[in-house]
Amino acid sequence: MSDRKKIIDKAKKLKELSERGIDGEKDTAKVMYDKYVEKHKITEEEINENIFDPSMFNGMTDEEFIREVSKELIKTGLVMIFSAFAGSDFFKTEKK
Repeated sequence: MSDRKKIIDKAKKLKELSERGIDGEKDTAKVMYDKYVEKHKITEEEINENIFDPSMFNGMTDEEFIREVSKELIKTGLVMIFSAFAGSDFFKTEKK
C-alpha cells in the first residue's frame, strides 16, 4: 500500500469517526480530520473515491467474489439511503 493511500485511509477513518462518534469523539475527530486534511492537502474527491483494488479478490472463488461485491453494494446503497434521509425531516421527532 502506498504512503498516499495510507494517509487517505487514515483521513477516511477520522472523517467516519467525526460523523458517527459518540459525544466528544465527534468534535475531537472533526478537529483532527480538518488539520490532517489540510496538512496532507487531501481533496474531498480523494476521500470520497472508492478505488477498486483487484488484488483484494485474488484467490477467491466466484461465489466468494460475488458475496464480497454484494456486501459492498449493499453498504454503499445503505449509505446513500441514510444520507438522503439525514437532511430530511424523516428522523426529526415532534416535540409536544
